[in-house]
Amino acid sequence: MIIYTDAFNNEEIISDSYELKWLFDNCACEYDSKYIVKGGEEFDIGCGNSFGGAGEDEGADDQKVKVLDVVDSFQYQSTSFGKNDFVTYVRGYMKKVLEHL
Repeated sequence: MIIYTDAFNNEEIISDSYELKWLFDNCACEYDSKYIVKGGEEFDIGCGNSFGGAGEDEGADDQKVKVLDVVDSFQYQSTSFGKNDFVTYVRGYMKKVLEHL
């Protein structure tokens, strides 16, 4: 498995386990992400409720959450940029990319 990392901070970005579509002479890629359900698992060790204490109102808090598979796999953090902030960030990042290349 190939894991692609950011050249500046060594953070994992994506791996080849996702179907990647390469763009711009292989300088960028895009991929399709899908929602998965996380949480709400039921664990049964084969004894049912023979140990008692697990009534209807008791037990673990099993909340199901829909998350994007890539976001969950690589533990991406959400950010909130305004348009001007985003343009400033991308310009600075692209300048570093050009110097790196």
